[in-house]
Amino acid sequence: MEKIIKNHQERRFLSLRTTNLEPKEFYQNIEWVLAIVEWNFGDSDALVWHVAYDPIPILLRPVIAKIISGEKHQNSKGISNRKYTPTDRLSVALSLERKIIANKNTFTGYSITEDASPGYAWHYLNTNSTPKQLYKVFRKCPQQYREREASRLNISIATIKKWEKELRDLKKKWPDI
Repeated sequence: MEKIIKNHQERRFLSLRTTNLEPKEFYQNIEWVLAIVEWNFGDSDALVWHVAYDPIPILLRPVIAKIISGEKHQNSKGISNRKYTPTDRLSVALSLERKIIANKNTFTGYSITEDASPGYAWHYLNTNSTPKQLYKVFRKCPQQYREREASRLNISIATIKKWEKELRDLKKKWPDI
């Protein structure tokens, strides 16, 4: 049990929404979401730790009840040939989402995270760039973020996009994940 505690106390994710249209509770309970996704793919350690040491969020109690009662089953397809765990996949998708939204808000002048500041846009404006040049720079950024992550993880850009789609699907299914 100590091994489980050490591994899951190290992983803490930002619980910030990227837009107002997204479910606020999804990001507040992101660690529970990741634990349930890991359980779904065969790794129950994170969920065991959370059930033992954290209060179960009200919105996720029906899901946890289905897991405990046996109504919800683990997905055992393709587990053995996965190079990255579901937590790794979703954390990459979450960080990319954060960067892309921060980039978009920086271009429009809004800031929702600490790393997104209007000063980035002003840097290009102060270098005598035209608004059209500035717009082109910011339009290329999401693809550049994906390319960097893909090269860092040695995977294709299509895989990164697939992981982002998995995250969007989780948000659509919320709270029945």
